Amino acid sequence: MKRLLLALLLCAARDAPKTTTHTPTTTAPKQELPTTVTLTGEIFASDWKVTIVAKDAATLTRTRTLQPPIDAALKEVDRQLSLWNRDSELARFNRIAWTKTLPLSPGLMALIDTALVVGRDTDGAFDITLGPVLDVWGFSPDTKGKLTTPPTAQAIAEARAKTGLSLLHLGEGGLQKDRADAVVDLTAVGDGAAAAAVANGLHERGFHDFLVDVAGEVVVAGSGLDGPWRVGVNVPR
Repeated sequence: MKRLLLALLLCAARDAPKTTTHTPTTTAPKQELPTTVTLTGEIFASDWKVTIVAKDAATLTRTRTLQPPIDAALKEVDRQLSLWNRDSELARFNRIAWTKTLPLSPGLMALIDTALVVGRDTDGAFDITLGPVLDVWGFSPDTKGKLTTPPTAQAIAEARAKTGLSLLHLGEGGLQKDRADAVVDLTAVGDGAAAAAVANGLHERGFHDFLVDVAGEVVVAGSGLDGPWRVGVNVPR
């Protein structure tokens, strides 16, 4: 009897339907092309955004390595001219109270040269030595948010005495100022310089269709996803 029962069990096991376990596999959806890739970050207490049009898979792949070089380009501009960065090259120049020529990096000297040209072409309306006036009105890194009353006429006059493009002399050896307490403020061109630096880096890496926006300063190249780039103001007032 035991042998018969064992034989029946073996036959049942042999004839039972076989089952196979399948491990489900997933395939990432293929990215439709052309498409746009957007990178973002912060600089100068504001935001930046880069939008790149990828028309082929190779371009799309190359965008994945862009964040570090963009960050590096922006940090270099910050290191050169930001007055909110106490260790920037320009902040250190402003703190040195003497009238000798001081060497500066080529990039910073080029920006100062351009600013001086614009200042002269506008008869001083654009003045990168206006820092002392901004300071007494509460618009500088040292006084922003601290002003409780308007400055006096005397304070304004004393501040204005420290300004003027004629105080600065740019040469091959660097920048020299006639007054030891004169300062240079490139805030008006900082965002544009940062946007240009990022755009130049993208061009060097072979990208042709992009939009760079640094705190509202915009540089575009090529075209957008649906045609020419369209740049406007959301709430024009």
